[in-house]
Amino acid sequence: DLGYETGEDQSDADDDARERAEETGYDDGRTDAENGLSPFYQRHRRDYTPATEPEFRKGYVKGYNAGREDGGPVGERRAYGDGYRQGELDSERGRPARADTRAEEFDAVDEDAYIEGYNDGYRHRVPRY
Repeated sequence: DLGYETGEDQSDADDDARERAEETGYDDGRTDAENGLSPFYQRHRRDYTPATEPEFRKGYVKGYNAGREDGGPVGERRAYGDGYRQGELDSERGRPARADTRAEEFDAVDEDAYIEGYNDGYRHRVPRY
């Protein structure tokens, strides 16, 4: 067995492998971003070969960027947690409540989560997450 279907030449098989690697890279990158991981495509080295690494990396970067832009529920939790910790800190130090000091660092959905977390932390409420 040559590793490719009868009637398909090696070039077509290589193209298919590169396309699959890019799709897998996209999925892995998006998942990493949504889970708050750093952009390090090499952690998925089992998902590509030396021949498909450039396509995997390209897909990974696209997916990672898409995952960061979308924020997603994990992004919301992270923003809420960051806000909660900052709110607690400001309250403990006797500072006035200023939820907006870092909120602009987040996209619209995550900004709301940050502000909610900040207010909960400042008032020492039980965290939502």
